[in-house]
Amino acid sequence: MLKTHVANAVGFACLDRPEALNTLDLELVSRLHQQLAAWQADPGIAVIVLRGEGPRAFCAGGDVKAVRIEAANGNTAYGIEFFTREYRLDFAIHESIKPIVAIAHGFTMGGGLGLLAGATCRMVTTSSVLSMPEQTIGLFPDVGGSYFLNDLPGKLGLFLALTGARVNAADALSSGLADSFVPDDKIGEFCSLLQAAPWSPNFINDMAGADANRRQLFALATRFSERHVGRLPAPVLMPRLDRINSILAGEQPMPAFTRLLNLAHDSDAALARPAADFARGSPTSSFVIFEQLKRGKNLGLGGCLRMELDLAMQCSQRHDFAEGVRALLVDKDRNPKWQPETLDAVTPEWIAEHFQSPWARGAHPLKDL
Repeated sequence: MLKTHVANAVGFACLDRPEALNTLDLELVSRLHQQLAAWQADPGIAVIVLRGEGPRAFCAGGDVKAVRIEAANGNTAYGIEFFTREYRLDFAIHESIKPIVAIAHGFTMGGGLGLLAGATCRMVTTSSVLSMPEQTIGLFPDVGGSYFLNDLPGKLGLFLALTGARVNAADALSSGLADSFVPDDKIGEFCSLLQAAPWSPNFINDMAGADANRRQLFALATRFSERHVGRLPAPVLMPRLDRINSILAGEQPMPAFTRLLNLAHDSDAALARPAADFARGSPTSSFVIFEQLKRGKNLGLGGCLRMELDLAMQCSQRHDFAEGVRALLVDKDRNPKWQPETLDAVTPEWIAEHFQSPWARGAHPLKDL
């Protein structure tokens, strides 16, 4: 479930569910959060490394099938606990005093991208495939997506959120989703360099030591990345950013959605494929996402996560989430029946309901973030 070891003041945490592409279930989220907290309080740990077991994935997201099953059985408490703990884990990574390295090889989707986004040093590899595909299952890009997707250039964050478009290492680096690059076959070598580095003693709340270690980490990762830059794949999305910006221009969703639907028939397959995925996704989720990112621009990380927990509770108890998970992850017929069925049928009142908090003022589970 979670493999850990310590070598020369470096704590290694490896997500160990390779048969499930290292998806995050409640137990794994809880164990990882506990381990990170223990290392934060351990004066013998200077740097933390997050990895995923197996060749295929760092982390392919959260275990939404379990949330769906529990919700169908009337157990809404499970969803509250899962999303609350996952978002607290993401917040802890963002706010970590000790530098955290995340090495995101292979599939890094949804909850996996949430782990990567908060790390001090975000490393991508030759095989990295980053995406936020929640619109296809009647959900929205959570785990802080309201926060970090808004930091991407132009309308790229909105495009990724609406379409689930896949981002490779080159696009991740040039867009700001990642900091450094390591070829897959050099990950072990990089980890050995981390273990051999002369880290400063890093006691609890020792900001000077943490800053020194952070500078050394970035210097080491930058040098390593520059040595192997020739092995980067060709960028796909960033050379098309001007078109993406034009398609999603404006403050109103429907004109942008219409242009995006038309893009599904474009001769440029790199844009047509994600646009076609948008067309197959949940109409409700599309409007929720548009509004989510608009609101997220005016919220800090804690505010974004509180809003996302409200949305997660609303979405997980409605038709499209259960139907989307069924169609894509359970029965895998890829033929969801959305309600409402079309973009034109979605009303502002329906979307507003999704942003209503289930909790009274002062009772929010993430009120302290």
